[in-house]
Amino acid sequence: MGSSGAGKTTLMDVIAGRKTGGTIRGQILLNGHPATDLAIRRSTGYCEQMDIHSESATIREALTFSAFLRQGADVPDSYKSSAAAPWSR
Repeated sequence: MGSSGAGKTTLMDVIAGRKTGGTIRGQILLNGHPATDLAIRRSTGYCEQMDIHSESATIREALTFSAFLRQGADVPDSYKSSAAAPWSR
């Protein structure tokens, strides 16, 4: 992907809206929609090298955990629980 210091983490932080310092120019679009859209922010993410997920969790458990953290209270728990299904077969 690139050597140390190439900007991989910076790029991911900018896309994820985590970068608060420096100058960022241009638009970030995901499937043609501004990445600032809350629905897009809640449905996407990336896992850093040192993540908080338990090493004993299955992929399904980790994705379900993330869905419960990211989705709003108005989203039914049944939807949150089933969101990981396509990615954990």
